Amino acid sequence: MEYMSAHQHESTLSCHISVYRTINKKKQTRNFIEKYGTHIIVGLGLGGQDVVYVKQDNSSPLSPSEIKEHLDRLGDQLFTGTCTLPPSNRKNRDHKFKVPEAFNVFDAQVTQQRLQGMITPVSCKEGVTVIYSKRGGNAAASDHSEWLLTVPTMPDAINFKLVPITSLLKGVTGVGFLSHAINLYLRYKPQIEDLRYFLDFQHHRLWAPILSDLPLGPCSNRQGASPALNFSLVGSKLYVSSSEVIVPRLPVTGMRLHLEGKKNNRLGIHLQHLSNNPTFIDERSAKPPIWRGSEMISDERYYEPVQWRMFAHVCTVPVKYDPRWASAGSPSAAYIVSGAQLHVKVHDSTNILHLRLLYTQLPGHAVVQSKWAHNTARLSGKGSFLSKSLAASLGAGGVDKEQQHPARIHIDSAVFAGGPPVPVGTQRLLKFVETSQVTMGPQDSPGYWLVTGAKLDVEKGKISLHVKFSLLAPVS
Repeated sequence: MEYMSAHQHESTLSCHISVYRTINKKKQTRNFIEKYGTHIIVGLGLGGQDVVYVKQDNSSPLSPSEIKEHLDRLGDQLFTGTCTLPPSNRKNRDHKFKVPEAFNVFDAQVTQQRLQGMITPVSCKEGVTVIYSKRGGNAAASDHSEWLLTVPTMPDAINFKLVPITSLLKGVTGVGFLSHAINLYLRYKPQIEDLRYFLDFQHHRLWAPILSDLPLGPCSNRQGASPALNFSLVGSKLYVSSSEVIVPRLPVTGMRLHLEGKKNNRLGIHLQHLSNNPTFIDERSAKPPIWRGSEMISDERYYEPVQWRMFAHVCTVPVKYDPRWASAGSPSAAYIVSGAQLHVKVHDSTNILHLRLLYTQLPGHAVVQSKWAHNTARLSGKGSFLSKSLAASLGAGGVDKEQQHPARIHIDSAVFAGGPPVPVGTQRLLKFVETSQVTMGPQDSPGYWLVTGAKLDVEKGKISLHVKFSLLAPVS
């Protein structure tokens, strides 16, 4: 309900000279957004608004049609006074008419919220959140009809007409970059204090090795020299590419396992990285990069069989930087992944698959937060005790909650965003390898995660990856 409105025509608007000066400085984009915002209010409507919002999580068993039906019934009860909802304590054998508890906005909890003066009481149960919001008028009114009578004397701003601030800066140098930065800010909504690093990471993402680096023709000679993993007496062999994958640009933002070769029977590891270095990555150390691998810890409890114990195993030792690399008294530095390699070692006549990571030092920075991510929905129940306890410490305890999350959408303009093309036909070795990618991008707040560790694992009979992502911060 709108009683009054006011508008300002855009053609009469202009920006102060200080605004134009800020645009030309790319590093001050965060300051521009923080100081001037992203839009200008040119219209305003006063009145009242009485709305019910419903949000459904993936854990809710209700269908969209059921949600709509319950919302319609609740709307009739709230706004027309028609009591179409059965009492909450009434047991109805027909599940169709059983009202979810979240839609009972008159229960004790919501009533208490209303008595405490909350304008937007919230009811959240069984994966459904119902928000009852009033703007303008007397929020303490007993019903909608009584509230309507109070709106003219107690109006609130309910409608805004906005125009992008960049529409006033047409033709100004640097407005294109500013417009792109504002679009990213509005889409992913990072915290304003994280905006500088967030924007620094928003470059095109590439995979290494690139498609042209992979052998597309017959590669029997390569396979003859490559180590192989056997999963049974008569099954196919999985060859392992021991090539070192080193990214040309830092940082690494994702990893994946991939079946390479003409027959898709050679296991390789790929790294996702940015097409341009973020500004702070340029402050690279003069020290050469350092390799560190899972073979450095020799403990049979970390060796997990992929299928049978007498055949191929995987070393599940997490590969992380060595704290001893930082000498006493030296300036603070962070170590980030800049390369990776798979290789096979023989232990008691059994082939063990290992992972090695290349670490590059970034002086003047420190890791402030880390978390692990993996490319499968569930952990295998056949892993060793040591691996399971480690997986729990890496965040596997919230797997059930993670299963409820919607599938990740990878926004990538690459020609082969999901990986190099493979022959159409049955890929028998896919049942032994989880090839989905493990990445973190702008949609993962605060949007500037980079890889600082990884480990191989066996999950549901498949070789898979766990990747450690971290956030860096400058150290003064």
